Amino acid sequence: MLTRQSPASPTEREKVRALPWIFTSEALNMFFAATTFGSSVFILYLSELGLPKGYIGFLLSLFPYCGLVALVLAPWIARVGTKRIFLTFYGLRKFVILCLLLTPWVLAAFGFRAAVIFVTAVILLFALCRAIAETGFYPWYQESIPNRIRGKVGAISNILCTIMGAVALGTASLLLRNGEGLGRYSILIALGAGVGILSVLARFPVPGGAPVREATNGTHLAELRSALRDTNFLRYLTAMSCGLLGTVTIAFLPLYMKEQIGITTAQVVRLDVATTVGGFLASYAWGWAADRWGGRRTVIVGILAMTFLPVCWMSLPHGSAASYPLALGAMTLWGAVSIGNTIGTSRLLLNSVIPREKSTTYSAIWYAWTGLVGGTGTLAAGGALDALRGVPPMLFGLPMNPFTPLFLACILFFGASALLYRTVAADTAH
Repeated sequence: MLTRQSPASPTEREKVRALPWIFTSEALNMFFAATTFGSSVFILYLSELGLPKGYIGFLLSLFPYCGLVALVLAPWIARVGTKRIFLTFYGLRKFVILCLLLTPWVLAAFGFRAAVIFVTAVILLFALCRAIAETGFYPWYQESIPNRIRGKVGAISNILCTIMGAVALGTASLLLRNGEGLGRYSILIALGAGVGILSVLARFPVPGGAPVREATNGTHLAELRSALRDTNFLRYLTAMSCGLLGTVTIAFLPLYMKEQIGITTAQVVRLDVATTVGGFLASYAWGWAADRWGGRRTVIVGILAMTFLPVCWMSLPHGSAASYPLALGAMTLWGAVSIGNTIGTSRLLLNSVIPREKSTTYSAIWYAWTGLVGGTGTLAAGGALDALRGVPPMLFGLPMNPFTPLFLACILFFGASALLYRTVAADTAH
């Protein structure tokens, strides 16, 4: 049996007073993510470097695969303090990403192979820092937000992040349209890293995340086994996995829009803006719904709506004057419905599935499993796109391209996820 001596949690008054700092930090972090690794900008950067889709998929898979360290490091992170770990490693990753500024020099001085090795090493180190930080983040975040307003807090955060993301992507679109080569991406990376450092500083006043002194009669492995006997937790992981596998193709949408639909690089970045605008318009409604009706019902509705979007993408005309406006509409709709899935899954996980007193262990398993599924899915999607390059343009009377089988898989995974979420215990509405 495992017992735990934990410091007192922050009072609800302290949590509410810190919300402006949380909102500020998350908005600034969105700017960092949108201009570095977390948007179509990063995919276009890797494509500009000349990497094939399969290798791009491998690099993207490093982010979730590094999440497996959570299983090993969770006890150490709890002892050191989730807040301290998060701030340290989220800060370090900003300086790691700045190393990509050296890529044009490495390419010119040592050639393409050396540049690929260098970029891979930087991304791997960045992904490790991110995984360690986020292993600490989720228990701290669960502790720092009152359950009764978690949906609304998530909605307000998404609205602010949407605004900041639109500013970041608008800036990126302008720079990419007026620049050439890898140098234009270097400006974005430097700008994003600077804003990202500010996002870390804004987290300092948030309470909670103190070190936990554990008194245990068992081992960490026994604690993990205990969590894995929680059938409701396992049902959630299964449902979440199907939804996650449905979304891995989204990482390659910038290449689909550019190669198959004929949209320019700058226009592809603006599609990300459309996604954030869709999320902005729908966030508060989804947050209200999550607090009113619960996260489980919200996520089921959201993910069922997501099943229709791959059909929209496959229906976009190629090289037409209408291609770009229709793509904007489709991505706006995607942002509006996918944010419901994000808010619903988060509320369900943190309010119901993960017990507060076992947050570190459950969060570590969830994060590691998410990494394993997401990494494998991304790696498989990238490999499939390379393998399907020779697919005939018509099959059984239907238009085909390398992305079509992946979009069809999306629909199946989303549908399965919605059905599986019905087996998860409902969270309490407020």
